[in-house]
Amino acid sequence: LSSDLEGLFDFGELAKVDPEEFIGFGLKDTHIYRTLFIRLLKDSGLNKAEKVMVVFLATVVRSKKRILDSIDSLSGYSWLPKVKEFFASRICQYTYQETAATFAVVHIPSCMPPVAGLSWVYATVERNRTVDNFLANTWAGQFALNKSAQDKHKRWEVDFWDNNVERGGDNYERGFNEDYYGNTVEDQYPLMNKDGSYYKVPTGGYSEVDLGKWLSTFDTGRDTGASSSRS
Repeated sequence: LSSDLEGLFDFGELAKVDPEEFIGFGLKDTHIYRTLFIRLLKDSGLNKAEKVMVVFLATVVRSKKRILDSIDSLSGYSWLPKVKEFFASRICQYTYQETAATFAVVHIPSCMPPVAGLSWVYATVERNRTVDNFLANTWAGQFALNKSAQDKHKRWEVDFWDNNVERGGDNYERGFNEDYYGNTVEDQYPLMNKDGSYYKVPTGGYSEVDLGKWLSTFDTGRDTGASSSRS
């Protein structure tokens, strides 16, 4: 058998393969998307402030068209020109539109949950920074939640997909997908502090009390910002 295979294949060719080039081939999970998105950011020429604002806008808006339609209404931010160009040239809306040079905006929050969660906090006025509102986001289930918090999030997500989402990309399948949800809850990401460090995951995962304590670390006593109960 061995000699038959040696005569059939050039096994030396396998040693020439660069595994980095094959990341993203076939089906992708959130970790593959994260690797691809990080690669895109590293090649983008954006500075750190511009990179974090890409994730911020993708999280709180989630629509390339709405981002580009509205971004010119902002002023006074040094990151605006390059972030606008990045969304125009390197971002598409849906998975089926992706090419080797572009990335779907819908995958940015789900491949960067800690940054998405932090972005949601800063985009939400303090009176609306509640545990229930935090859990009412599609990426919230990717955090290391305990069973009670995860169950609450799942109830919201089932209702969201079954009763609120009417359309998507070309291959969109309406309704809550149990298999997809089961994959996302395995991610077990930590929450992120305002300085970029991670908020410690307690044994058994974050409870609703833990989430409330984390949210309180951002309180300033001022009720300003763009209101957003979900992103």
